[in-house]
Amino acid sequence: MNGGIANDLNPCLGPSSSYPTYKQSELYWAVTSAKGGTRQPNVSLYVNTADPGNLYDGAAIADWPTSSSSTDPYGSCTTMNVTIGGRVDTLGTNSQACAWQYGYNKAAQDVSWLVNAANAIKAQSAPVTVAATPGSYPWWLDVETANTWQTGTSGQLMNVADLQGMIGALQVAGVATVGVYSTPFQWTQITGGTTPLSGLLYERPDWIPGATTLSGAEMNCSQTSFTGGAVTLTQWSGNPDNDYAC
Repeated sequence: MNGGIANDLNPCLGPSSSYPTYKQSELYWAVTSAKGGTRQPNVSLYVNTADPGNLYDGAAIADWPTSSSSTDPYGSCTTMNVTIGGRVDTLGTNSQACAWQYGYNKAAQDVSWLVNAANAIKAQSAPVTVAATPGSYPWWLDVETANTWQTGTSGQLMNVADLQGMIGALQVAGVATVGVYSTPFQWTQITGGTTPLSGLLYERPDWIPGATTLSGAEMNCSQTSFTGGAVTLTQWSGNPDNDYAC
Protein backbone atom coordinates (compact mmCIF):
# COMPACT_ATOMS: atom_id res chain seq x y z
CA MET A 1 0.00 0.00 0.00
CA ASN A 2 2.74 2.46 0.94
CA GLY A 3 5.96 3.74 -0.55
CA GLY A 4 8.09 2.87 2.48
CA ILE A 5 6.65 5.00 5.29
CA ALA A 6 3.23 4.99 6.91
CA ASN A 7 1.88 8.21 5.41
CA ASP A 8 2.80 7.90 1.74
CA LEU A 9 1.10 6.04 -1.10
CA ASN A 10 2.84 3.48 -3.27
CA PRO A 11 2.61 5.18 -6.70
CA CYS A 12 2.36 1.76 -8.36
CA LEU A 13 -0.62 0.51 -6.33
CA GLY A 14 -3.23 1.58 -8.87
CA PRO A 15 -3.43 3.74 -11.99
CA SER A 16 -1.84 7.15 -11.43
CA SER A 17 -0.43 10.06 -13.42
CA SER A 18 2.95 8.31 -13.46
CA TYR A 19 1.53 4.85 -14.27
CA PRO A 20 -1.75 5.58 -16.03
CA THR A 21 -2.87 2.14 -17.17
CA TYR A 22 -4.31 -0.63 -15.00
CA LYS A 23 -1.74 -2.95 -16.60
CA GLN A 24 0.96 -1.09 -14.64
CA SER A 25 -0.88 -1.48 -11.33
CA GLU A 26 0.65 -3.72 -8.67
CA LEU A 27 -2.83 -4.41 -7.30
CA TYR A 28 -4.05 -5.62 -10.68
CA TRP A 29 -0.86 -7.61 -11.21
CA ALA A 30 -1.34 -9.34 -7.85
CA VAL A 31 -4.96 -10.25 -8.58
CA THR A 32 -4.27 -11.58 -12.07
CA SER A 33 -0.95 -13.38 -11.50
CA ALA A 34 -1.67 -15.17 -8.20
CA LYS A 35 -1.48 -18.95 -8.59
CA GLY A 36 -2.95 -20.15 -5.32
CA GLY A 37 -2.01 -23.62 -4.13
CA THR A 38 -1.59 -22.83 -0.43
CA ARG A 39 -3.98 -22.00 2.39
CA GLN A 40 -3.02 -18.34 1.97
CA PRO A 41 -5.35 -16.08 -0.04
CA ASN A 42 -4.19 -15.17 -3.53
CA VAL A 43 -3.79 -11.49 -2.61
CA SER A 44 -2.94 -9.80 0.69
CA LEU A 45 -2.29 -6.14 1.46
CA TYR A 46 0.85 -4.94 3.25
CA VAL A 47 1.05 -1.56 5.00
CA ASN A 48 3.85 0.36 6.68
CA THR A 49 3.31 1.51 10.26
CA ALA A 50 4.96 4.09 12.52
CA ASP A 51 4.44 6.26 15.60
CA PRO A 52 6.53 9.45 15.33
CA GLY A 53 4.80 11.31 18.18
CA ASN A 54 3.86 14.97 17.84
CA LEU A 55 7.49 16.07 17.30
CA TYR A 56 10.32 14.39 15.41
CA ASP A 57 13.85 15.83 15.20
CA GLY A 58 12.52 19.10 16.58
CA ALA A 59 9.85 19.49 13.89
CA ALA A 60 6.09 19.17 14.29
CA ILE A 61 4.47 16.14 12.67
CA ALA A 62 1.98 17.70 10.26
CA ASP A 63 -0.54 14.85 10.34
CA TRP A 64 -0.41 14.21 14.09
CA PRO A 65 -4.03 14.50 15.31
CA THR A 66 -5.31 17.27 17.55
CA SER A 67 -8.66 15.70 18.42
CA SER A 68 -10.49 12.39 18.52
CA SER A 69 -13.79 10.88 19.51
CA SER A 70 -14.36 10.70 23.25
CA THR A 71 -15.41 7.08 22.71
CA ASP A 72 -11.90 6.08 21.59
CA PRO A 73 -10.29 3.50 23.93
CA TYR A 74 -7.82 5.98 25.43
CA GLY A 75 -10.18 8.95 25.66
CA SER A 76 -9.89 12.22 23.82
CA CYS A 77 -6.79 13.44 22.04
CA THR A 78 -6.16 16.94 23.35
CA THR A 79 -3.77 19.76 22.41
CA MET A 80 -0.75 21.49 23.93
CA ASN A 81 1.34 24.54 23.08
CA VAL A 82 4.92 23.87 21.97
CA THR A 83 7.63 26.42 21.17
CA ILE A 84 9.45 25.46 17.96
CA GLY A 85 12.08 27.81 16.56
CA GLY A 86 10.82 30.68 18.66
CA ARG A 87 7.23 30.21 17.49
CA VAL A 88 4.41 28.76 19.57
CA ASP A 89 2.52 25.98 17.80
CA THR A 90 -0.56 24.07 18.98
CA LEU A 91 -0.06 20.34 18.60
CA GLY A 92 -1.86 17.22 19.66
CA THR A 93 -0.41 15.87 22.89
CA ASN A 94 2.12 13.07 22.82
CA SER A 95 -0.33 10.67 24.44
CA GLN A 96 -1.87 7.25 23.99
CA ALA A 97 -5.13 8.90 22.93
CA CYS A 98 -3.48 10.86 20.12
CA ALA A 99 -1.27 7.89 19.16
CA TRP A 100 -4.36 5.69 18.85
CA GLN A 101 -6.00 8.29 16.62
CA TYR A 102 -2.84 8.64 14.51
CA GLY A 103 -2.81 4.90 13.84
CA TYR A 104 -6.53 4.91 13.12
CA ASN A 105 -6.10 7.76 10.64
CA LYS A 106 -3.22 6.06 8.84
CA ALA A 107 -5.17 2.82 8.40
CA ALA A 108 -8.28 4.72 7.27
CA GLN A 109 -6.09 6.47 4.70
CA ASP A 110 -4.79 3.09 3.50
CA VAL A 111 -8.38 1.88 3.15
CA SER A 112 -9.26 4.90 1.00
CA TRP A 113 -6.18 4.30 -1.17
CA LEU A 114 -7.24 0.71 -1.77
CA VAL A 115 -10.77 1.75 -2.73
CA ASN A 116 -9.47 4.47 -5.06
CA ALA A 117 -6.97 2.11 -6.73
CA ALA A 118 -9.51 -0.66 -7.30
CA ASN A 119 -12.14 1.75 -8.61
CA ALA A 120 -9.60 3.34 -10.96
CA ILE A 121 -8.81 -0.11 -12.34
CA LYS A 122 -12.50 -0.89 -12.82
CA ALA A 123 -13.06 2.49 -14.50
CA GLN A 124 -10.60 1.42 -17.20
CA SER A 125 -12.69 -1.72 -17.90
CA ALA A 126 -9.99 -4.18 -16.92
CA PRO A 127 -11.00 -7.72 -17.93
CA VAL A 128 -10.47 -9.06 -14.39
CA THR A 129 -12.38 -7.48 -11.51
CA VAL A 130 -10.34 -6.17 -8.55
CA ALA A 131 -12.27 -6.05 -5.29
CA ALA A 132 -12.60 -2.57 -3.81
CA THR A 133 -13.90 -3.76 -0.43
CA PRO A 134 -11.17 -3.81 2.27
CA GLY A 135 -12.63 -6.97 3.79
CA SER A 136 -11.88 -8.89 0.59
CA TYR A 137 -8.23 -9.10 1.64
CA PRO A 138 -6.13 -9.99 4.68
CA TRP A 139 -4.00 -7.01 5.78
CA TRP A 140 -0.47 -7.18 7.20
CA LEU A 141 1.03 -4.46 9.39
CA ASP A 142 4.77 -4.00 8.81
CA VAL A 143 6.20 -3.28 12.29
CA GLU A 144 9.95 -2.73 12.03
CA THR A 145 12.51 -0.59 13.83
CA ALA A 146 13.56 0.97 10.50
CA ASN A 147 10.45 3.15 10.71
CA THR A 148 9.90 5.90 13.29
CA TRP A 149 8.75 4.84 16.76
CA GLN A 150 8.61 6.30 20.24
CA THR A 151 11.00 4.85 22.77
CA GLY A 152 11.12 3.92 26.44
CA THR A 153 8.34 2.36 28.46
CA SER A 154 5.92 5.25 27.90
CA GLY A 155 6.82 5.27 24.20
CA GLN A 156 6.05 1.58 23.89
CA LEU A 157 2.62 2.17 25.43
CA MET A 158 1.95 4.82 22.79
CA ASN A 159 3.22 2.51 20.04
CA VAL A 160 0.78 -0.15 21.24
CA ALA A 161 -2.06 2.38 21.16
CA ASP A 162 -1.03 3.43 17.64
CA LEU A 163 -1.12 -0.16 16.34
CA GLN A 164 -4.40 -0.83 18.12
CA GLY A 165 -5.82 2.22 16.34
CA MET A 166 -4.72 0.82 12.98
CA ILE A 167 -6.35 -2.53 13.66
CA GLY A 168 -9.48 -0.77 14.92
CA ALA A 169 -9.84 1.23 11.71
CA LEU A 170 -9.38 -1.86 9.56
CA GLN A 171 -12.00 -3.74 11.56
CA VAL A 172 -14.43 -0.84 11.14
CA ALA A 173 -13.79 -1.12 7.39
CA GLY A 174 -14.78 -4.79 7.51
CA VAL A 175 -11.36 -6.45 7.52
CA ALA A 176 -11.50 -9.83 9.26
CA THR A 177 -7.81 -10.77 9.23
CA VAL A 178 -5.06 -8.35 10.33
CA GLY A 179 -1.62 -9.87 10.83
CA VAL A 180 1.81 -8.54 11.76
CA TYR A 181 5.04 -8.66 9.73
CA SER A 182 7.92 -8.37 12.19
CA THR A 183 10.55 -10.29 14.12
CA PRO A 184 10.33 -11.15 17.83
CA PHE A 185 13.19 -8.71 18.60
CA GLN A 186 11.70 -5.79 16.68
CA TRP A 187 8.20 -6.42 18.00
CA THR A 188 9.47 -6.42 21.59
CA GLN A 189 11.55 -3.28 21.01
CA ILE A 190 8.54 -1.42 19.65
CA THR A 191 5.68 -2.74 21.80
CA GLY A 192 7.37 -4.20 24.88
CA GLY A 193 5.90 -7.61 24.05
CA THR A 194 2.37 -8.94 23.79
CA THR A 195 0.17 -10.44 26.50
CA PRO A 196 -3.60 -10.99 26.80
CA LEU A 197 -3.72 -7.43 28.20
CA SER A 198 -2.49 -6.06 24.84
CA GLY A 199 -6.03 -5.92 23.50
CA LEU A 200 -6.24 -5.94 19.71
CA LEU A 201 -2.55 -6.84 19.37
CA TYR A 202 -2.97 -10.19 21.08
CA GLU A 203 -3.16 -13.37 19.00
CA ARG A 204 -2.54 -11.70 15.65
CA PRO A 205 -1.20 -13.95 12.84
CA ASP A 206 2.59 -13.58 12.44
CA TRP A 207 4.66 -13.23 9.27
CA ILE A 208 8.31 -13.63 10.26
CA PRO A 209 11.23 -12.50 8.05
CA GLY A 210 14.93 -13.07 8.71
CA ALA A 211 15.79 -16.43 7.17
CA THR A 212 18.32 -16.61 4.35
CA THR A 213 17.21 -19.96 2.87
CA LEU A 214 13.99 -21.84 2.24
CA SER A 215 14.92 -24.42 4.87
CA GLY A 216 15.50 -21.62 7.37
CA ALA A 217 12.09 -20.15 6.56
CA GLU A 218 10.48 -23.57 7.07
CA MET A 219 12.20 -23.87 10.46
CA ASN A 220 10.92 -20.44 11.48
CA CYS A 221 7.37 -21.76 11.25
CA SER A 222 8.06 -23.51 14.56
CA GLN A 223 9.01 -20.24 16.33
CA THR A 224 6.86 -19.10 19.21
CA SER A 225 4.47 -16.43 18.00
CA PHE A 226 5.51 -12.96 19.19
CA THR A 227 1.84 -11.90 19.32
CA GLY A 228 0.52 -15.06 20.97
CA GLY A 229 -1.22 -16.03 17.73
CA ALA A 230 -0.01 -18.37 15.00
CA VAL A 231 3.04 -18.13 12.75
CA THR A 232 1.32 -18.09 9.38
CA LEU A 233 4.04 -17.00 6.95
CA THR A 234 7.82 -16.83 7.01
CA GLN A 235 10.26 -15.14 4.65
CA TRP A 236 13.74 -15.74 3.34
CA SER A 237 15.87 -13.12 1.67
CA GLY A 238 16.44 -12.97 -2.05
CA ASN A 239 15.86 -10.72 -5.04
CA PRO A 240 12.92 -10.55 -4.67
CA ASP A 241 12.32 -11.91 -1.17
CA ASN A 242 10.48 -15.22 -0.94
CA ASP A 243 7.71 -16.33 1.39
CA TYR A 244 6.72 -19.71 2.79
CA ALA A 245 3.20 -20.57 3.96
CA CYS A 246 3.42 -22.49 7.24
